[in-house]
Amino acid sequence: MKKKDENNIVRNDDYDYEMELLKHERQLEQEKKRLEEEHQKKLRQQEKAREKRLNEDKIELIKLKNGIIEESETIKEEHEPKIELHGWAKVSNFFYHNKMIIIFISFFVIIFGIVAVDSIKQKQPDYMIFMIADNGLEFRSDELEEYIAEFADDANNDGEVVVSVVSCPLREGATDQEAIANQSKFFGQLQTAQNIFVIADQKIDQDLRDNLSDVTKDFKGYDCVTKDGISFDSDYMHKVCNYKNMPDGVFLAMRTPIRTMNDKLETMQENYDKAYKVFAKIAEDINNNKDYKMKDEDFTNSSNSTLQ
Repeated sequence: MKKKDENNIVRNDDYDYEMELLKHERQLEQEKKRLEEEHQKKLRQQEKAREKRLNEDKIELIKLKNGIIEESETIKEEHEPKIELHGWAKVSNFFYHNKMIIIFISFFVIIFGIVAVDSIKQKQPDYMIFMIADNGLEFRSDELEEYIAEFADDANNDGEVVVSVVSCPLREGATDQEAIANQSKFFGQLQTAQNIFVIADQKIDQDLRDNLSDVTKDFKGYDCVTKDGISFDSDYMHKVCNYKNMPDGVFLAMRTPIRTMNDKLETMQENYDKAYKVFAKIAEDINNNKDYKMKDEDFTNSSNSTLQ
């Protein structure tokens, strides 16, 4: 507010001061506007220069790619300085860049390790016996393994005697998938010299019977030894197999040594000689117990079958 004197007249000095302030404010506004315009103009000039430089670089790049020029003065290839890593930083960098390969390899190393450990822990049988009789005896494999192991030796020198009975019953004229699988498994083993023992019955194929060893001349006076092998037709063997109603005609035989598709005759003969010692001990045991009479208390429920 302009001060007035007693006669209501504005003082001249206040008026001049306010006009001076107004003038100064206008000058400041003009200066601010001028600086803003100069700044915007500078920005536009910089943007134009940048666009021009980019266009020139694009042209140079096209020339380089098309082989028009070999080197550009405006486009310079930049190389990041090589950083030398040491210690843990070098190890971490390696794992970071190769983690997928490391994970992939580690997976197979673990699987291989598990399989290897399992193979080492699993004992290999000293004697493998193929059960081709199809009369229920295949359900008494545990009893047979335990019995035959009493007379077996540590043939593979691994510190333990292991006997394995492999059940692959053969049925004449069978065409189902399981029967075909059993035939393939058994006939495949006939191509090797490793497995000598066979448990069969009177339904055995004649061609197979012709390939069994006749050892009757070595066991004269042994009623249990026939041309086929050791007969299980005795009360004692019913007890051993825990099979009260086991059909007649079952026998333990040995394959005659021959040259197989995979092994030499000498290899099978060596395996046969080892098996023969076990065969002889079993024959002697059964012959010594030929007068045994089975009793009802001889038979217990088997863990792998309810057959009696």
